[in-house]
Formats: sequence, structure tokens, C-alpha cells
Amino acid sequence: MDPLNIAGLVDGEGCIRITTRGRYGGTAIRPNQHTLMVELVNTDGGMVELMRATFGGTVSYLPENEEFNRRPQWHWRVAANKALACLDALY
Repeated sequence: MDPLNIAGLVDGEGCIRITTRGRYGGTAIRPNQHTLMVELVNTDGGMVELMRATFGGTVSYLPENEEFNRRPQWHWRVAANKALACLDALY
């Protein structure tokens, strides 16, 4: 897939963030550790699997929920050095 299309997907369906662990709970090797993350949530499992195959990371599945009128969702997440490599490839 074209890097521009992937960048558009991350911009429209995902997020780029820096998380902090250790300050308000959670565990970290070093206090106040920061981690770069890139995430994508989509109802097309194939698209999310393509991101995992291309950049690594993990995929989780959230099933359909009729009570909230929500379709099934796949959530891809990559962190730290893999997230940096992903962003470098999209730049």
C-alpha cells in the first residue's frame, strides 16, 4: 500500500500519541517513562492486518455490540521503536 494512503488512514482512523507510565499508576522500569504509540481502529479487519504485517505491533478485536449500535472493530497498536519506524516510513 502507498505510504500516503497509510498516512491518511492513520490521520483519519487512528492516532499518534505519547503515553506516560509510572506517574499516576501503572508500572514502568523508570519512573515517568514516555512511550511513542501509533494506533488505528477500523471495521475492516484486512486493513488492520495489513498494518500489523507491514509495521508489526498487535491487533485486538472488539465484537459487535447491538445495544450501542456498534459494528465489530479491529484495533492495531505499535509502540516505541516500531512506532518510530512506522512514522519514518510515512514521512
